Amino acid sequence: MKFALFALFVTLATLVLVNNAEAADQSGYMNCMASCPVPLIQRPVCGSDGNTYDNKQKFNCHKKCKRDRKMIRIVGDGPC
Repeated sequence: MKFALFALFVTLATLVLVNNAEAADQSGYMNCMASCPVPLIQRPVCGSDGNTYDNKQKFNCHKKCKRDRKMIRIVGDGPC
């Protein structure tokens, strides 16, 4: 019984820590994007991640600010 309660406590604590870390990552991403100068010009580009970005500057900001750091590149002008 004590072990089951301990296991439950550890599981809940882990979930709380993971959710807090994800919230901090999202907050960090949002702060980074907010501090990245992006013109309001709409010249969409397609990223290799399958996302359409408003323009090259916004793509570059996303690439700089994202957490996973996977290499993405522009695969074409216009929406994906």
